[in-house]
Amino acid sequence: MRAIVCKALGDVSDLVVEDVPTPPLGPDAVRIAVEAAGVNFADTLIIAGKYQIRPSPPFTPGFEVAGRVLECAAGVSRCRPGDRVMAVIEYGGFAEEVVATQDCVFVLPDGIDPVVAAGFPVAYGTSHLGLKYKAGLASGRPCSSTAQQAASA
Repeated sequence: MRAIVCKALGDVSDLVVEDVPTPPLGPDAVRIAVEAAGVNFADTLIIAGKYQIRPSPPFTPGFEVAGRVLECAAGVSRCRPGDRVMAVIEYGGFAEEVVATQDCVFVLPDGIDPVVAAGFPVAYGTSHLGLKYKAGLASGRPCSSTAQQAASA
C-alpha cells in the first residue's frame, strides 16, 4: 500500500510517498480504505516532533480520514464492511488504508462528501474552538473587537 512517510522529524517538504506494509487488524479494530484525509496544523507539529504524540520515524502522519470499511475484527458492532465512515486516529491517515479502533470510527449519513467528512473531526473542532473561545463568536452576539479586527485585515 502507498503512504506518505515521515522518515526524519523536520519539515513537510521532506515527506515522501512510499510502499509500506498494510497495518495489521487488531482486536476491536476496523480497516478503512481511505478516500480522503484531513490536513491540519497538528500534522505539521507531529512531523516536526513538536506534538504531544511523538512517533519515532519512519511513520505516516494524518489524524483524520474518511472512507469505506474493508473489514472488522471479531466483536466490532459500530460498523460493518461497506459502511462509509470517518475516523480519528493517532497518526497514519495519509495512506491508502488505516486501522482504527471502533470507538474512533463514525458511520457517515448519506450525502456527506468524504472530503468534508475527513476534515470534520480535527479541523472542524479546532476551528469551532478558535471561533467560540478565542474570537468570542456566539449566536446573536457581535464578534469581539479582536475577531472584528482580524476579519477586516
